[in-house]
Amino acid sequence: MKSIRKYTLILLSFLLLTACASPTAATIDINDDSIPSIYTVIGKKKIAYTDSSHKDGVRSTELTYKSSELTEAEIVEYTEYLLNEEDFVLTKELEDVSDTISTWQIAKESSRDGNIILITFNYESMGDVIINYATGPGTLTRY
Repeated sequence: MKSIRKYTLILLSFLLLTACASPTAATIDINDDSIPSIYTVIGKKKIAYTDSSHKDGVRSTELTYKSSELTEAEIVEYTEYLLNEEDFVLTKELEDVSDTISTWQIAKESSRDGNIILITFNYESMGDVIINYATGPGTLTRY
């Protein structure tokens, strides 16, 4: 009997995690915040991997796409949409980590007082595109 419960819980946990990473979800929901997804701005893109965590008051969801699925132009379009339409600000400018890897970060205040939302983009032209959505304690200073 315990075995059936254990497998049922594992299956439910798996289904909940994969539901969070649906390629057709309109938003990425973290705590009380909803951020428009890639699907909303660009269209359906296959998610290769997803990971969620909660540590030291910071909740994060990381989505991984293959660069063959999500192009550099599309990820830039998504970033510009969030900057122009969703009131995000650039907190870390485009940095070329190597000839094939670029990273940048945007942020905005969370709907929870004293929290912020950070979105970090890592684009590898011959590999993965990783988008990390995180929310937790912090402040955002606008210049």
